[in-house]
Amino acid sequence: MRQKVDSVDVRDDPAIPPTNPSGRGTRDPFKVAAKSFDRNAPKKAKAEDTKEGLLYKLAHSEVSSRRGADFYIPHRVLEQEMNWLKDPRALADRVATILRSQDPMLAVALIRRAHHMDISTVVAYNRLLEYCLRMKAPKAAFRFWNDMKKRGVSPNLRSYTTMLDGLAQHFPKERVKPVEIALKIYRSLSESNSGVEPNIIHTNAMLKVCWHHRDMDTLWQVAGELPESGPLAPDTYTYATILRAISDVTLSNTATMDQQNLDPILERRAQGIKEGKRVWSDVVYQWKKGRLTLDNHLVHAMAQLLAHNSSCDHDIWEVFALYNQTTGLPILAKEPPKERKRLFSRSRRGSSTIKGRHMEEDIPFVDEGERLWENKSEMLEQEEADEENFDSLFDSVVEVGDSSTAQNASEKDKSPPAYLPVKNVELSMLLQACMTMTQGAGAGKSYWRYLTQEDNSHSVIPDGPSYYQYLRLLRLSRSSRDVVQLIRDMMEPNGLAEGKAFHIAMSCCSRDRRNPNVFKYANELLDIMRKALVMPDARALKGYFDLVRSLEQNPQFLMTLSGLNAGEDTKQTDLSALGNRLKASLLTTAAENLRWHISKLENAVAHSVQADQRMQDRLVQAAKLSPHAVTHGEHALIAMTEMRRLLDSIKKDFARYVPSDDLAEFEKQAVELRKYSKQTVTKAMRKSLIGASPSMRMDLNTDTPMVPETS
Repeated sequence: MRQKVDSVDVRDDPAIPPTNPSGRGTRDPFKVAAKSFDRNAPKKAKAEDTKEGLLYKLAHSEVSSRRGADFYIPHRVLEQEMNWLKDPRALADRVATILRSQDPMLAVALIRRAHHMDISTVVAYNRLLEYCLRMKAPKAAFRFWNDMKKRGVSPNLRSYTTMLDGLAQHFPKERVKPVEIALKIYRSLSESNSGVEPNIIHTNAMLKVCWHHRDMDTLWQVAGELPESGPLAPDTYTYATILRAISDVTLSNTATMDQQNLDPILERRAQGIKEGKRVWSDVVYQWKKGRLTLDNHLVHAMAQLLAHNSSCDHDIWEVFALYNQTTGLPILAKEPPKERKRLFSRSRRGSSTIKGRHMEEDIPFVDEGERLWENKSEMLEQEEADEENFDSLFDSVVEVGDSSTAQNASEKDKSPPAYLPVKNVELSMLLQACMTMTQGAGAGKSYWRYLTQEDNSHSVIPDGPSYYQYLRLLRLSRSSRDVVQLIRDMMEPNGLAEGKAFHIAMSCCSRDRRNPNVFKYANELLDIMRKALVMPDARALKGYFDLVRSLEQNPQFLMTLSGLNAGEDTKQTDLSALGNRLKASLLTTAAENLRWHISKLENAVAHSVQADQRMQDRLVQAAKLSPHAVTHGEHALIAMTEMRRLLDSIKKDFARYVPSDDLAEFEKQAVELRKYSKQTVTKAMRKSLIGASPSMRMDLNTDTPMVPETS
């Protein structure tokens, strides 16, 4: 039986029995309380009060059962509620249910009433703190935190983590200072009366607050207080949080700089990488000592710092050195020179030498203060030598086959350094680094072959994100043949060839339009898409139209383009006729290959746009579950408009080179596509989503139910 009390759904609530315990029927006792509560609205609560403002007032005021209080809850409401709340768990569950119904006033009143009845309320307070932080009210949460402690309720471990984790989120109001609030809570852990043993989990939560609010001063202050060993020593999550904070702060700082002036940006990036290397040197030291066990999460954080904030190619190359150090993966890219560091040092030495030469010419061996002159260039070189040297930072740590090292480590009850397994996260990161690196496409292809096609200890079965990252690398290098092979031989057999893959592949063909075989590769992609997808991807079709238009506008490409037939009757000396025949062959071949896809797209448009609003609601839900199964009407409209333009061009300019039967078929299809030029249809399609119809699913000969048709 479903019962509701003041918009609170109490179905399945263990704290509320479904019937009256007196046995006088099944009337819910909270219905009477709800009516009384409705008639006695809060005295000072106003309709224009925001949730944050109301929570802050509740934390400052007393919710009383007596009239005249700031916030008035009828006495009988509290009494009838407390009849069923005799233990802390039931109280916490009831408070959580009330807060879900957006009634914090009643929740606060119940908590304070239970405290007067000597019922433990710390768990209920935790639910209230979570609610305040979820409502973006950190000041109210801190007020309730202090209110809890003033009432003698000691926060538990969950209380501290709730507050620190909640303060890590973004708050829209500038006057809120979540880092200061979090630091006060974190410092209170070390007090003698806290009642909670400090844990590295609390430190990690505090560092996360500093990271998300870009407060590096406080972050370094908190991190600097951690011991090297013991229960409060940094763990992998601690180091990963610091590295991600350095990376994000560096990115945000460089984003605000003048993008036309690259030197300050590169210097700031180099500074961020240097800070990250200091942290990683500590990681390697702890790893060697056996005090820290690496995980992929920490290594990925360091790799992202190097790749996203690189100031030169050598910084990106160090991503490969990092994975060689932690996973044993071979480095398949040539080490580039450290250009920026060398040039910067040379400029410093040059300017110092010039300055010294001028001083020698004025007063030999004596400076302006009548002190003996020293060779400034030698001093600078010595200073540079004394600076931190990270040249051997990514050297190998794991000693494979050294049994003595493992034996000594086991005697001390510490695990020796060991390689991490290579997974798809590492594969995607390597490919991303190769994309960022100058001339890194060759290294990316080498890593892909080594990890996915060769038989070795680092073999990886690629997932969707890894495939898409490799497709982007191939697009960057204009490798249209490799794109077709990847989709045909690896993605399509594994069921991973979705519309997004064909969109990236077709854009790769558009970039590789100087390739004599590019038109053949594009047609092969259309053929694979016809077999793999229920509904063609409209963006991929647009990419195909862009390729055809580019080839048509550059006749010099058509002379060597594979897949075209200029006819045998044309004289080789008649270049004009030859060009027209090649263009006609290009457009008619494209129209033939596109006919099936445009027909299916029209079917999907008729199924989606001309139906009622319920179909659009279904497609919205389907897009959340499977984005590849739905496309925007705007993209479909562009594809069909481009198809009509192509057919009109054949009829207008190249009718003499096309057989009459084919020309009649093209004209018929062009007439059918005219309806998509009407203003009403165009307006409706641009606001709609397009999904496959059930008949299209049956055409694919599969028993899998169509996503948009499911309830």
